[in-house]
Amino acid sequence: MPWEYCDFIAQRKSTDDYRTAYVNAPLGKRVAASVEYSSERRDFDFTHISPLGLFQDHIETRRFKPQVRIFFPFGLFAGVLGTRYDQEVDQFDDLTSSVRNRVESTFWTADAQVGYRFPKRYGSVVLEGRNLTDREFEFFERSTQDTVLPARSVVLLGKFTY
Repeated sequence: MPWEYCDFIAQRKSTDDYRTAYVNAPLGKRVAASVEYSSERRDFDFTHISPLGLFQDHIETRRFKPQVRIFFPFGLFAGVLGTRYDQEVDQFDDLTSSVRNRVESTFWTADAQVGYRFPKRYGSVVLEGRNLTDREFEFFERSTQDTVLPARSVVLLGKFTY
């Protein structure tokens, strides 16, 4: 549609601040550890609608992920990952009111995996469990809701190359 036919153009802005720090180190010949910290802060000059149908104008999410992995020379490997989520959301249900309800969500999830890498790198098989403690939680970020499920899940993955 050509611009000359538009009555008005609404410009929407948000202030987004993303930070990530990551450290990975060997703890021995077969053990590696890593720690990741990330934070996201989003302030909107427009009203964002949450998956629950409420209005939001501020979301702040912090993640802390320690992980330990072990590798054996015959192809077996295993890992344990914990993730702590801290989230603050300002949400409201009435656009005409200045009253904001701050919702805070803090929780840990635990993930683990055990796998086997085939000789000559022909592939691998991995049994992976996510949210093993079956921790239920409320989370208000669409991009993360697809990867963090509030239920235990176990998946067997296979990758083969010839």
